[in-house]
Amino acid sequence: MPNARVLPDWSMRFEFGRYDIYGYYGVALGLWDRLEFHGQFTSVNTLKPFGNQGYGIYKDRSAGFRLILVKENEFWPQVAVGAYDATGTALFASRYLVGSKMFGNLDLTIGAGQGILAGEFVGGSTNAVYGNAKNTGHTFLFSSLTRKTRPFAGLEYHLTPDLTLSAEYSTIDYGRMFGFLDSHGKTRLKKDDSRIPLNLGVKYKLCKNFNIQLACMRGNEVGVGLNVAFPLDPEGMLGWIKRPEYRSTERLRWDAYKADNDKLASLICKALYDDGFGHVKIQASRNALWVESDAGQYLSQARALGRIFSIVDQLAPKRITIFYFNMVDMGYVMSSLKTTRENMKAYMESRMDRSDFLEVGDLTLFADKHRKEFEQGRDVGSARKSEEPWYSFTVRPKIRTFLENKKGFFKNKVIIQPRAAIHPWTGGLVAGELEFTLYNQYKDVDYSPMEKDAARTDIVQYERKSSPRITEMAFDQLFKLPGNIQARGAVGIFESPYAGFGAECFRYFCDGRLGAGLETEWVRKRSIDNNFKLRKGMNEWFHTGFVNIYANVWPSQGLELGLTLGRFLAGDMGYRVEVRRSFKYFTIGAWYTKTDTSIFDSPKNRGTDQKGVFISIPLAVFKDHETPGSFEYDITSFLRDPGQTVSQPRFLYPMNPWSTPDDLKRNLDEMR
Repeated sequence: MPNARVLPDWSMRFEFGRYDIYGYYGVALGLWDRLEFHGQFTSVNTLKPFGNQGYGIYKDRSAGFRLILVKENEFWPQVAVGAYDATGTALFASRYLVGSKMFGNLDLTIGAGQGILAGEFVGGSTNAVYGNAKNTGHTFLFSSLTRKTRPFAGLEYHLTPDLTLSAEYSTIDYGRMFGFLDSHGKTRLKKDDSRIPLNLGVKYKLCKNFNIQLACMRGNEVGVGLNVAFPLDPEGMLGWIKRPEYRSTERLRWDAYKADNDKLASLICKALYDDGFGHVKIQASRNALWVESDAGQYLSQARALGRIFSIVDQLAPKRITIFYFNMVDMGYVMSSLKTTRENMKAYMESRMDRSDFLEVGDLTLFADKHRKEFEQGRDVGSARKSEEPWYSFTVRPKIRTFLENKKGFFKNKVIIQPRAAIHPWTGGLVAGELEFTLYNQYKDVDYSPMEKDAARTDIVQYERKSSPRITEMAFDQLFKLPGNIQARGAVGIFESPYAGFGAECFRYFCDGRLGAGLETEWVRKRSIDNNFKLRKGMNEWFHTGFVNIYANVWPSQGLELGLTLGRFLAGDMGYRVEVRRSFKYFTIGAWYTKTDTSIFDSPKNRGTDQKGVFISIPLAVFKDHETPGSFEYDITSFLRDPGQTVSQPRFLYPMNPWSTPDDLKRNLDEMR
């Protein structure tokens, strides 16, 4: 039975459990201390939907949410509404209104539920296993509120901070639940002889984030479960070791004191580069210093800027009274700060607050305005740039999973991907990636292309192969157009099925809170068996054309919206909406694509939409120090051809919310 409690903001829980004929494993995410999203797979061990073809017992996927309407206080209980199985088959669909109130160590819950919480079997029958369900979670979620309703209740007593006893009055009629009925929804496949609608349980916290549960269900069955809950925090499991403060040598300070503008620029450029910063560019005049740099090992622009100032302040002679700090992302200046040396010191020493510092300084998007000021009327020396590594090489393992094929619930392909990147000049990238297969179950997958010239549903034909495969060999060039428009162009092999051309431009507005751009790709299908040939019999060019729009609608909480309008890979016109939260250097989001599917021949493609979820985890979670980079994982579908796109070596959209002046302004205190 549900209660009115939700996970704390930006926390995640993984859970697993077994009870009677059911097993489940899922994940939940808490947002803003008021909202929780959850999703899970439920297995039913009485049903085999595809006989002995390899799929095994039936698995159902579902998702839901819980929203707090009233927060608990001294007088009022916490009140929440929620729904379960709100999308999909509705085999376990429910919705409810519930209230919970703490009385000392006792947490009391009372609620009213519909769907399975009212003993109602919403999903129709076991015919849902074979794709014949008449109801869906969506239709149930928005159905009449007057449908069958039952009250439920529960309580938890916290004996200690780690040990909790629980009891609940259950309104679920397990004898009519999915899995207890045959394909006609009548005959019980497994007898439910319970007459006690009461569940008793105990919960124990083994350690900070790990909990186990044991329950006696309805007086005749035992249920077990475990969950792991943790906050999403980039400092992660190990904790970051504080970096030692920068201390220049007396000799270096003396050399900087005697240096002319060119020599001073060289000394500071080398000091920043040696400290771990990249894309460094330094120029000096008689009283000002121009500094460009990326964030180095830091996730935060502000922390990087604090470190840069510490180095520059120790080396720059007293004649330098004005600083222009420029933070670089994707090779171009995004945030430009003009400040005096005295004001910067006053702020760093907490003698000036953030609002006063921003009032007397000037923090802008792009650097054009400050560049003109720096060059005007000054004896400006030549620029000194850091020598960036011209190549990089990584090797990464990867697992690709085909989910819910009738030949097996999980079919996996384990690969190793060596990847090399060469940077021949500013903005240039030559990227190459090979794929070596270690283990491949895709050859067992029963899945065929849905169209003669399929945009995506022929992917299994490529994945069945285990021979070494070039999955990327492309050249990509970044450049800047008038009006601070960023642009890029690419040519080559973009992914296993596609090779061709790509181009994109993008412009930021309002300190980086808004952005808009254009994007297109023109690609041909590659041969399945030959790395360097195009596919015979498929002479069609697949091409896309999009308008991309970005908005950071709630900057302090990292809530972002994205909209893509235009032509998708198969020629279907439509839109893609993306909602994501980029917070504490994690990004979690979901997207939904709707297009005109009348151009497709397959009835399975017609009328379908596409959706997916994704997460980006900073690599610093797994290290004892701050470091750039992220691990990305997404769950999307290649089972349909509408709404598809093609990969590129780099993308300008969606933008990085942590590289903008808006982010720097809000987190300026981290400089200290």
